[in-house]
Amino acid sequence: MLIDVLQTYPQPIAYAYGNIHRASSEPERLDQIMRCAEVTTRYLAAMAIASFAARTDSSIAIPEAFTQFRGNLSFGHFLSIVQAISNLKSHPLMGQFSHSLLSKKSLANGKLEKLIELRNQIGHDLKGLAENKARQIITNDRPLEKLEELLAGIHPLCSLPLFLVDTQKPIKKVNHIQRLLLMGESGEPMPQSIGVSDCFMDDKRLFIGTDEGALALHPMLVWGMERDRAAQSIYLIHKVNPNSLEYRSLAAEKQPTEPPLPQDLGSIA
Repeated sequence: MLIDVLQTYPQPIAYAYGNIHRASSEPERLDQIMRCAEVTTRYLAAMAIASFAARTDSSIAIPEAFTQFRGNLSFGHFLSIVQAISNLKSHPLMGQFSHSLLSKKSLANGKLEKLIELRNQIGHDLKGLAENKARQIITNDRPLEKLEELLAGIHPLCSLPLFLVDTQKPIKKVNHIQRLLLMGESGEPMPQSIGVSDCFMDDKRLFIGTDEGALALHPMLVWGMERDRAAQSIYLIHKVNPNSLEYRSLAAEKQPTEPPLPQDLGSIA
């Protein structure tokens, strides 16, 4: 499981999973397990929203979970989005979500709910736990095993390539994009030029590839330059304010220089 996730899963999940094995104490290890569970849920929510935005039946009502997607976004906010869209039809990833999270045969079935229940029980200040207490939770509640079963079960979703469109230009009447594949925990993706059937609306944006095309993850996930430092990173949405959106990155320390605006969330409607 370790090698597969670190090398082949989308960068945010791979990096968060790697942090578990870099932890230097049991409290830190428990903290990183729960952080990886939440990062995974946030990534799944971004995919779910991107898929819902591309639904073929525009008469499908926006789930109630979307109206509550405001303020400081918690583990529960993202889980509610994933649960709501997993139960819907007529969107591109409905098969992968249903197979990964709803099928009784999937290892991921019920794991997100169990992990958030454990998070609510043990709280958030996990690094302050005593070593013996953290070890007891890891041994008795088996959060790492639950997380790894979740990751194994959502492989149909995590195998879809996450990529950044860096540039695009026509070559012999075919539009070619310079794509950076952001799979695995390495922060230095190799550029790849591929021909596509249509133009991308914007460059420097994150997409996931499907058999039918690409789904835009903006503004749930953004690729940005960190303020005051020459560091580029993937940022996950963290807070929805009336006039601004706030982001968090696993690697960068500060907000991106040009974060999207709240009205960009209207693309899900």
